[in-house]
Amino acid sequence: MFRNILWCYVFLLTLLDLSLKTKLTAQGESHGVSIHDSFIEGITFQEWDQEAGAEVAVDANDESVEGVWAWPRALCFGRVPLGAAHERSVTITNRANTTLHLASVAGTTPDFHASFFDSKTLAPGGNTTFSVVYLGRREGPVAAHLYLHTSLGVHKYSVSAVGEASPFDVWPLVGLRVPLNATLESELTLFNPTDTTIQVHEVYSTSEWLGLMLPAGEEHVPRAAWAVPPRERRTLVRLRVALPPHTLHPLTAYVRVKADLPGGGLLLAVEARPVQAGEHARPLHVRLGSRGSGDGTHTVELELANSADTDLVLEGYVSGAGCWRGAPPSPCTATPDVRINGGSSPGVRLSLLRSKLKPHQNFIKAAQLTLNYGEMWAAGSLDGAAEAWCVGCVRLGYTLVPYSVRLLPGTLRFSPPQLDVVTASADATREQELRAHNEFARPFRVLAVTLPDDVAKYFQMVSNAPLTLAPGTSAVVARLLLSERALPPEVSVSTALLVYTDVAQYRVPLRLYSGRMLFEWDWWHTTNSRLPLGTLGMSTTRRVGVRLRNPAPVQLCIGALG
Repeated sequence: MFRNILWCYVFLLTLLDLSLKTKLTAQGESHGVSIHDSFIEGITFQEWDQEAGAEVAVDANDESVEGVWAWPRALCFGRVPLGAAHERSVTITNRANTTLHLASVAGTTPDFHASFFDSKTLAPGGNTTFSVVYLGRREGPVAAHLYLHTSLGVHKYSVSAVGEASPFDVWPLVGLRVPLNATLESELTLFNPTDTTIQVHEVYSTSEWLGLMLPAGEEHVPRAAWAVPPRERRTLVRLRVALPPHTLHPLTAYVRVKADLPGGGLLLAVEARPVQAGEHARPLHVRLGSRGSGDGTHTVELELANSADTDLVLEGYVSGAGCWRGAPPSPCTATPDVRINGGSSPGVRLSLLRSKLKPHQNFIKAAQLTLNYGEMWAAGSLDGAAEAWCVGCVRLGYTLVPYSVRLLPGTLRFSPPQLDVVTASADATREQELRAHNEFARPFRVLAVTLPDDVAKYFQMVSNAPLTLAPGTSAVVARLLLSERALPPEVSVSTALLVYTDVAQYRVPLRLYSGRMLFEWDWWHTTNSRLPLGTLGMSTTRRVGVRLRNPAPVQLCIGALG
């Protein structure tokens, strides 16, 4: 009952624009629907447009107005995942000797939403409650104040939360810049971290300018298309952001995913504003969740398109980059005044692959963003910190691509760092162990180890997950054995074991190859092992060209020819 009431509260929060809604069902039908106020039973929420800045101090002992008592004294949501709404109740008690009139609740940040109560009157000793919902827009700590307007004055009430990456790997899309003549698109992909299949039933959008399409543009898909197996990802829809003509101010809409999840589903904010015709990027943002400071470098390819009628000289740089112990600033808030090239930060490198975009250029690979977590951690003066929130903004012309990652000191180190199975080796059929060593300062839980389906036929794998590694300890997480069945002579596999943990997902390279070079003869009717030269005279010399081809996914050194 409590969760149903919460979703009623939150759903109305998403229905601020009731004129036209988009809805996709699990059968893939797209149509307009109307949602009426009676469904919500008159409960409404207030929303504020200002962005929260740095974390503000929460003083539980500060009672702004004598006689107005709020409980809890300060509302701390704690660590809660993004992509979902979290509700708490606040009780207001009249401790004054006179009647208290409550008028409204106002706030300072769009991360927190408070329910209106109608103008109420409390006798001395009386009380009432209202609800506060945290719907996070970015990772990290955020804090604000709610202002209760009463007949005795304005009571300031502290609220705070720490937004963490959603275990389902869904992210709000805020701060989008939509160029004239352009439509931004982003895939809404759901990751299933559980041991059971998640069935998605419906996906809603609350505004006409935020459209939903099935991934490949289909009109219908079966119910199974939205059934997400354990430890897998599934693209549900494509979000299409096309702002109405003559839009002058930022617009906000919401996407709700109705699924077999605790609380009934997920809720995402989408905020966009219009800008002049020009560059726009894909992906719209880079969100990496949690990583270890000792993890390997990570590279993301960025694509650009041009909605303008003219050529654009492409220049780019990284701004606002850094790591913070507390609330990080919004790195992309300032609009670039000029186009400059270069600009970097320790551990963050931007490489441009193109220097110009043609008029109305479709998406093309234009840049690479590389993050070195160790250098980022070292540059942040984070000695002794338990975590850091790292953010930055990639500026490619006038388009902005924010990135963020939560860094923890340490890493999960694997031995061996990669698994190589060489079928020509005498050790090919020997069982190989994958051992993980926890270099974090906190316990680390390995949830699952999986093989990609396309190579599972070649191996027999035994996973020891789930298991917990204490700090500084190691354990065997999986054992791998090559199947005895006959392998193709030119087998060449380059993939990875996927190790799922309670913090991040790791990939351990896995390569399978014969270890032999292949002969390619410049002669008819030859094979890799047979060269029919026909009949030759005693003094005849015949020269046949040959090439050596390496079918393996790694470099091979020639040790002998035979």
